[in-house]
Amino acid sequence: MGKRASTSTSTSNSTPAPGRAPASAPASASAPPSAAGRASYAAAASVRYIVLKNSKSEFFILLSLLYIFSAVIVNEYIIHDELYYRSLGGQLSLNVIDQLISFRNKWQWVGYIGVPLILAIKFLLVATFLSMGSLVAGHRLTFRQIFAMAMVAEVVYLAASYITTGTLLISGVQTLEDLNVSILSLASLFPHTATQPYINVPLQSISLFLAAYILFLTWCYKTVTGHPFRSSFSLVLTTYGTAFFMWIILVMYLLISYG
Repeated sequence: MGKRASTSTSTSNSTPAPGRAPASAPASASAPPSAAGRASYAAAASVRYIVLKNSKSEFFILLSLLYIFSAVIVNEYIIHDELYYRSLGGQLSLNVIDQLISFRNKWQWVGYIGVPLILAIKFLLVATFLSMGSLVAGHRLTFRQIFAMAMVAEVVYLAASYITTGTLLISGVQTLEDLNVSILSLASLFPHTATQPYINVPLQSISLFLAAYILFLTWCYKTVTGHPFRSSFSLVLTTYGTAFFMWIILVMYLLISYG
């Protein structure tokens, strides 16, 4: 009798009551993540690896090489000798233009070597302002980690560089003035001849790429620290935004004073 009672009890427990939905499937049987979800997870894992692991030097070298490659394309296939004669022929003599071209070809390699230095200075400035904001907010981050975040976010401007280069290759550059291309910026809404040079500085700098950079830098900060996106965005905007505004004011002042 005892065995029959226990058997009936276990059977009644395993059978769902009438009108009640069966137990949900285990988590392992849930639908696989979408392609967007897998891409987001892979991107977050990559950011954490670069920021938290010892792969910063390799990523910095990769960024520098990609920027140098973009510059080589511009110098070899866009800025050619005929462009100087066509743009400056009515202003300078052929002898002077030849000297300019010779000087450019002789010292062109200096610009390539200067790419890592310029990137290092930029990352240093961004990391300095961002680390001050992080310190005030009480977030536990090292300067090396924030420096690495600035490197990762630079991917946005690297993409902008290649988009601009591709646009110049497709459109065809006729004069040196055609090189002043500011894609997806406020400057594209105004002709270059209608504004002063110091006004062109903020117009060329404020673009959709700037907005994408701030958002991506915010996402990197949120991914590494685990803080909400809103608070991370506020920190990035007040630190990097302040540094960016100060830089624009400085360049405009120099152009007005010495331009």
